Amino acid sequence: MNDDVPTPEWLKEHFFKHYDPCKLNSTNKVGLIEEWKDHTFVNPPYSNPKPWVEKAILESRKGKHITMLLRVDVSTRWYKLLMKENIHIAYFNERIFRGSNFCSMLVFIEP
Repeated sequence: MNDDVPTPEWLKEHFFKHYDPCKLNSTNKVGLIEEWKDHTFVNPPYSNPKPWVEKAILESRKGKHITMLLRVDVSTRWYKLLMKENIHIAYFNERIFRGSNFCSMLVFIEP
């Protein structure tokens, strides 16, 4: 699976009013330097979500509500960074991407 897999339509419908700083092109890094909106939804590249997690934490500390779609991987540095923040996690009970070998979760980072 590559990094340019879109958010499933059924899930995207729930966040259609949210700002998306991480467009479908995994080489697009503009979202890492621009200001995020009050309600932001991020489906970062799964091969390297750490810069996006760090940016999400910074933006949440500015008072923004950030939701991230991430793979479940509790052994990573980015996951440990999230554990230090005011977060809520919702795990999916099935794999939401066809052909993937991982489960996904929604991480809600509250200000």
